Amino acid sequence: MKTISAVSVLALGMQSVWGTPVFASPVLPTPTLEGVSGSTYQIECHDGFDSETEEGSINPILRGVEKLYFAGCDDTTGDDKPTSPKETREVTRSIETVNDRCDDVPLRLRIDCIAQRYEILAQSPDLTGEYSEVQEALQSAASRLRALAEEAGEPGGAKERLTVERNGKATPVGRPLTPTSPAKQAEAFAAAIQIIEETETMLLRSAGTSKRRQVSYQRIAQAMGSNKVLLRS
Repeated sequence: MKTISAVSVLALGMQSVWGTPVFASPVLPTPTLEGVSGSTYQIECHDGFDSETEEGSINPILRGVEKLYFAGCDDTTGDDKPTSPKETREVTRSIETVNDRCDDVPLRLRIDCIAQRYEILAQSPDLTGEYSEVQEALQSAASRLRALAEEAGEPGGAKERLTVERNGKATPVGRPLTPTSPAKQAEAFAAAIQIIEETETMLLRSAGTSKRRQVSYQRIAQAMGSNKVLLRS
C-alpha cells in the first residue's frame, strides 16, 4: 500500500472537508498535492507498497476521501491496458502449459514444439497495452526457436505432425514440426535454452520503471524460464 506522511493526511482531511478535489501531481520522483492555500504536500512512494495496483487508500476517518490515485508514482499512460494480478496469472498459466503440451513429445521435436506453442500464445488478443512487449517476446522466441530447429534438422528430413486421439481416432494437430538431428541435439538444446534465457532478460528490461509492471514481467519471465526443463531431459 502506498503511504503518505502525517502532514499529508491532515492536509487531505482538510481538503475533503472543504470539498476541494485532490489530485496527484505527475512530478517524479516525489509527486505532490496542491493545497487550497497554495501549500505543497509530499506523497511518499515507498518500495514496500503493493505495486500491482494503482489505488492507494488513506485513513478512513477522513470523511469524503476513501481512495486516491497516485498517478505520479507510476509511469503508466492513460492509453495503455495496465498489467494486473489477474491478467498476469492468466498469462503465466498459459506459458506454463507449454510444459504439459510438449513434455510427452519426443526429444527430437521439443524445440519446434515450444516454438509452435509460443506462436499460438502470441496470438492471444489479451496481449495488448502493457502486455504488448510479452507478445513481441513470444513472437521473437518462437521465430528463433523455429529457425534453430530447421538449422539442427536433418537435410531434407521429413517433418512430423503431432496427433491427439479423438473418438478413437488419431487426429493431426498444429503445423508439422521439424525434428532435430540426433547428432546436433545436445548443441541445439543448449542454444534453445540460451534463446529462452535471452527472452527472459528481454522481458525484464521491457518492464520499465513501473513497479507494478516489473512484478508482472518478473512472474511472466519466471514462467517462461520453467519451459527450459523440457530441454534438460
